[in-house]
Amino acid sequence: MKRFLLFLLSTLLLTSAFAQSERVVNVGVKAGFSSATYNVLALRVNGKEIRDFTTKSEVSSYYTLFLRLNKGRHYLQTEASYDINHYSVVFPTQQWYELAKSTDRTVIGTNLTSIGVPLLYGYHTRKENFYGMSFYIGPKINFILPALSSNSYENFTQETIVEHISPVLLSTVLGYGINIKNLFFDFSFQIGLNQVSNGFITHHDQIKNDANDITFQRRRNDICFSAGFIF
Repeated sequence: MKRFLLFLLSTLLLTSAFAQSERVVNVGVKAGFSSATYNVLALRVNGKEIRDFTTKSEVSSYYTLFLRLNKGRHYLQTEASYDINHYSVVFPTQQWYELAKSTDRTVIGTNLTSIGVPLLYGYHTRKENFYGMSFYIGPKINFILPALSSNSYENFTQETIVEHISPVLLSTVLGYGINIKNLFFDFSFQIGLNQVSNGFITHHDQIKNDANDITFQRRRNDICFSAGFIF
């Protein structure tokens, strides 16, 4: 009996120590959906300002591995995420090309695939054994993967258009998370800090033209929702 009680006590102590160590360092996985929108700073085609435009976003996805370091109600978290984003801007072609029909629409589409690495500070507003809630904030860097990214341009008079996408996109992440045991849900908003594009080179009749006939200055913002497990 004494041996059994000693074994039980040792097991409880080891379990408690293991649980405590898990609260100090956590790893996890999550996957989710995002909706990206443009913050358009300037949009011109052939020197004409485009004022009537619509931004469109398709539901995109991302997959994440993360590491969290805890200290009381505070934590630091870093991640490696595989982000896929699809969005576009649409405007009447007649705004820049007078011979176009009133029903014609010009479309600039952007498909970006990137590796995202944020560094987040979080604070638990509630931290119980069964559930918890926390908010977090921090910077994020997205490294664009050119081989998996592409742009499309519809209803332009330019025969070939080459856009120089920024290799690195910077943003600020604001979010809130809820966990139930090891299951958690995150909702976040990412505010773009730098421009998606470094400019255009257009080609008329296969002749290179550096006049930069298109100006499309924009920043990317993302609304994200994810679910995952933390261990």
